[in-house]
Amino acid sequence: MSGGEIFAALFMSLTLLFVGMSCLFWPRAIQDYALKQNAKWSFRPNPFLAWMKTPQYLAYLRILGSVVAVMAFFLTIIFMKKWFETWFI
Repeated sequence: MSGGEIFAALFMSLTLLFVGMSCLFWPRAIQDYALKQNAKWSFRPNPFLAWMKTPQYLAYLRILGSVVAVMAFFLTIIFMKKWFETWFI
């Protein structure tokens, strides 16, 4: 892999890390934002919106956030190691 490809992969893994941490630590803010965005565009009743208002959705966001954050953390470590090797070794 070239340095540019590793840098792009590192950028994507850091973005995933940000998304995972946001879902893990601020699920209520994510829920409020999602409900506000869907309320603007919903012209008919959507059963998914009813589920988004439940505490189970907040638990789902926390579980999803923890899984994504752990995967992104390990990917970031791997890509940083590869990026370091291509630039400095």
